[in-house]
Amino acid sequence: MFAHEREAENSASSSAKATIIREIRSRGDEIVRYIDGFFTSSPWHREQELISEFGLLKDDTGVLANEQAYSPSALESGVELRKYASDGNALPANFLKRMCA
Repeated sequence: MFAHEREAENSASSSAKATIIREIRSRGDEIVRYIDGFFTSSPWHREQELISEFGLLKDDTGVLANEQAYSPSALESGVELRKYASDGNALPANFLKRMCA
């Protein structure tokens, strides 16, 4: 839940979400966190629902700062891989992976 805020602390990050968080903080406003429920499906499905509901800034369809296009995730050797539409089933070159216990 705090990953985006940690990213915004890195001044080298130029992502839309980091920029928005830094703008909110520079105005002296508070970052609001909202958990809308607990779900049994993967978080990526909920993310797609929210993208569909609120739209993306980059597409001029809404307010969310997501940069990637959504594509369903898949399991590979017990690791959930999130697919990015522009990369098909492969991970983007700049994607950092870590194994989860």
